Amino acid sequence: MQASLKLLYSAAAALSLMAMQAPATAGPVASEHGAVCKPYNYSNAGGLYSWVLGVSNYTNATMAVICPIVRPAEVVDGRFDVWVSQRAGSPASTCWLYSYNWTSAFLGVSGPITGQGWLGLAQAAVPAYSYQAVYCLLPPNGNILGVSPVL
Repeated sequence: MQASLKLLYSAAAALSLMAMQAPATAGPVASEHGAVCKPYNYSNAGGLYSWVLGVSNYTNATMAVICPIVRPAEVVDGRFDVWVSQRAGSPASTCWLYSYNWTSAFLGVSGPITGQGWLGLAQAAVPAYSYQAVYCLLPPNGNILGVSPVL
């Protein structure tokens, strides 16, 4: 039964991704599994589980997580977009995309989005030697399946 549910969740996630259109500037993609997301700041890690379907909050309170983004290449024209994916049927998380340069100077933020969807920043907010991360608030039983940067 559990194997059937996992297969059903995987199929639903794949179909929902195929139904969504990528931004017009779609280029290289480097998907990051939700297990890369870690508790943010001093969030209690108890109840935050990394598993085959990403990272999930199994507590009775909202938990903040941070998901690092690895760009597959430098942004050379247009926008930098990130698809945030959630497990089908899980409560909607709220997420933002942040960008900072190598001196820790703030460059930009996109969002929030509630549920899965696109976050994006203009090219000027994502220069060489800058760093991006997706920050999410996971409600009880909330999930992040993965984050996928698209140039």
